[in-house]
Amino acid sequence: MATHEIEIRGPDHLPESGVFYDRIGNQITATNQIGNQLAEVVSDGGADRGWYDNFKVPQNYVGTPVVVLRGILDGAMTSVTLAFGAQGLVLDDNAAGDAAYSTEDLGNTAVDHADEDEVEVLITLVNLVPVAGRMCYYRFFINADVNTYAGNVLATGLYFRYNDA
Repeated sequence: MATHEIEIRGPDHLPESGVFYDRIGNQITATNQIGNQLAEVVSDGGADRGWYDNFKVPQNYVGTPVVVLRGILDGAMTSVTLAFGAQGLVLDDNAAGDAAYSTEDLGNTAVDHADEDEVEVLITLVNLVPVAGRMCYYRFFINADVNTYAGNVLATGLYFRYNDA
């Protein structure tokens, strides 16, 4: 059994109000080439905010699914919590598409980081249950109820981590 990660931000990606793409160099002091990379700027503006998207769950998926956010901090993270959530929907054949999303699954980290550090937050999916070979429609967001980090997160990747058969 091997562990895999696939990028799950795709062409149907829709940022919510207050979430936007920007050059990393516009957000942090980046004098080298990383400043020309694009990142999605996510911050806690007192409300949950993030984006909507979807992905096809791999045919060989089994096991406990995990969503992995990778990003760069714009601000030091000392004695605070960085929290994100995911919720979504996997439709059965012939099921109506206008159905409610699952209860949110949450993940956070309280490990101290310096300004401009790379950070990783894991969310184990319990309520959002992916099904091999089906589309997974989701919303990913910073969780304002748990988050106490005041800086921006420059999201550079969102991944679906899974095991194969």
